[in-house]
Amino acid sequence: MKEKNPTQWLKDYLEPMFQKNNLPVSVDTSFDSLGLDSVTRVEMIGGLEEALGMDLDPTLGFEYPTIASLSQYVTAQGND
Repeated sequence: MKEKNPTQWLKDYLEPMFQKNNLPVSVDTSFDSLGLDSVTRVEMIGGLEEALGMDLDPTLGFEYPTIASLSQYVTAQGND
């Protein structure tokens, strides 16, 4: 069964990065603040793509720099 909640998937995926940076898990924390490099962002989008069963552009982690903004975009695309 495919995951249908991009926000929860991203929180789960990024939780180790929040812990590493001693930050509470927040949908508004920027990926830059978590220290996500380009490789990690592309891998994150690939994992999200697989979890949701959708085709996603690998650059979305740069265009939408928070869990909230990325989730909002992905949810809107899934409803098209």
